[in-house]
Amino acid sequence: MGAPLVPYLFIASGAFTALSGLCALGLAASTPSASEAATLAAVDASTETIAYLRWLTGKVGFAAAGLALLGAARSQWAGGGAMRRIAPASALIGAAMQFIWIDAATLMHQIVGIAFFAWIVLMGAMLAAGRGERQFAGERDAS
Repeated sequence: MGAPLVPYLFIASGAFTALSGLCALGLAASTPSASEAATLAAVDASTETIAYLRWLTGKVGFAAAGLALLGAARSQWAGGGAMRRIAPASALIGAAMQFIWIDAATLMHQIVGIAFFAWIVLMGAMLAAGRGERQFAGERDAS
């Protein structure tokens, strides 16, 4: 998986995650009040469909971000310096994110989600400081 594919995987991840969020908003908006819920015996088909789409788009978004991390790890390793030190964590988090498809790994999803958030913050800080851009462009820094 080459580095040119990484931004598109992150874009796909964001798009699917946004769709999942929209589905969650749709579910929240369609939730009956307590008095209505008592009279309803079953959830209607449209609500079940929205719930399934929320589940699916959330998992696809998370898995796409994990694939992007796996691709980014290659570029980070090749970049050297600080990026090379981050590459193993990128690969580990990216691989662990693929377990989103296994419902029994719920605790792991929570841990990996926090690790992914920390990775995003770290990479954003490095890019804002100008450290990552040089290395992705092929220049080495002294660190």
